[in-house]
Amino acid sequence: PLLRELILELVRTGPVDGTDGFRRAMGETLLGALARAERLPLALTMPVDRRALRVADAILADPASSQTLDALAAKSGGSMRTIQRIFLDETGMPLSDWRQVARLMAAAALLLDGTSVTEAGLAAGYAGTSAFIHAFRRKFGQTPVAFRAGGRPTI
Repeated sequence: PLLRELILELVRTGPVDGTDGFRRAMGETLLGALARAERLPLALTMPVDRRALRVADAILADPASSQTLDALAAKSGGSMRTIQRIFLDETGMPLSDWRQVARLMAAAALLLDGTSVTEAGLAAGYAGTSAFIHAFRRKFGQTPVAFRAGGRPTI
């Protein structure tokens, strides 16, 4: 909330210059807080390997798909172990984590478009609303309702 108010005040009153010590201090406080803020996974690193990229594209095309990761790997032309190794090497994340983040990001976009929490969770492949809320809170640090109300993860 403090960061939000600092941003709004600085936007409302225009550029910070050296003549107003209070506004300069607000700007410095804002920049310091942003520099220390936790980086949230709001973008996914895509793999480069063509087989792993096929898996990633399939997940992004249909986040709610119930297709197993083994089946996706087989369709890509690689074994599950190979695809898992490539994902870890090229994206820094295990394949299962990458899929979960992709699903949560798809749900977050739906929430921002006004979709209900239940519908967003189902569209992202979660069988139940409580499982979706739990995963969303664990990854983004807030509930889907709070995210939708604020339009962004908390810092």
